[in-house]
Amino acid sequence: MTDPSTPDEAIGASTLLSVLGDAADAGFSDQIMVTDEGELRCTKCDTTVPVADFEVEGFQRLEGASDPADMLIVIWGTCPGCGRGGVATIGYGPNAGPADGKVLGALDLDSAPDDAGSAAS
Repeated sequence: MTDPSTPDEAIGASTLLSVLGDAADAGFSDQIMVTDEGELRCTKCDTTVPVADFEVEGFQRLEGASDPADMLIVIWGTCPGCGRGGVATIGYGPNAGPADGKVLGALDLDSAPDDAGSAAS
C-alpha cells in the first residue's frame, strides 16, 4: 500500500537517501565500499579491513517500494584505519553479488542497533 502523497514510497518505508542523511548527521558521512574479495575499504584513507575487524555501530535494511527485490542493508561504523565514520550499502537477497554475500556472512549485526534512528543517538 502506498501513501498518495508519495506514490513511489511504501508507507513507513525509509528511503536510502533518508537513511544516509541520518547517518551523515550522526557523523557517518564517509563511504565504505565492499571489495571484490569480500572486505571493506574506506574511501577516505584507502584502508581495507576484513569484515571481522569492522565494528558495525548501526544498520538498517531497505526494500524497494516498487520492487521488493531491491534489497539493501546500510551499515555504518568507524574506520579502524582513520577513525572516521563511514557508511556502506550492501545488497542482499536475489540481486546480491558474491562479494556482498561474503560481507553479509561475516558481519556481526547481533550487537548493532537495527534502525537509522540509532545513528542519531
